Amino acid sequence: MSDSFPLVVADFSRTTSLCNGLTGRTIDSVPVMVTGPWRSSSAPETIGPTVGGAEPVIAFGPFRVFPRQRLVLNSGRPLNLGGRAFDTLLALLERAGELVSKREVMDRVWPETNVEEHNLKSQVAAVRRALGDGREGARYVSTVVGRGYWFVAPVVRSVGEPPATA
Repeated sequence: MSDSFPLVVADFSRTTSLCNGLTGRTIDSVPVMVTGPWRSSSAPETIGPTVGGAEPVIAFGPFRVFPRQRLVLNSGRPLNLGGRAFDTLLALLERAGELVSKREVMDRVWPETNVEEHNLKSQVAAVRRALGDGREGARYVSTVVGRGYWFVAPVVRSVGEPPATA
């Protein structure tokens, strides 16, 4: 990742009072926005702003996600991820650290379409396979049986230069 980002986001899920005091402030002239499981459910689920030629970036482990380009990089290399699997990953990333119900994910990935739960399970499995979830101790998506899914890896949201497209 680049050394300087116009937006820094951290997840201080166990220090709510600290988080509430940080949002909207600046550290070394960099605006700060804090997200985490404590965030109110009325908060907008946004990918983030665009600044100049930069675009929102969601980073976790060796991965960087560029939502507007629908691109996931693994250590700088494009990751092969289908469209529905990408939408599933993005739905979970936007609420990282929170339980996202199966219905919420299905409504996001298949809007105005009635689909069976096995379709969602298939897309979550595709996300896990692509990310290597469970390999070498890496954990990204946790299942809450009967309820939904939880993106469990630490996530950093920032704004960065999009990679060049071919």
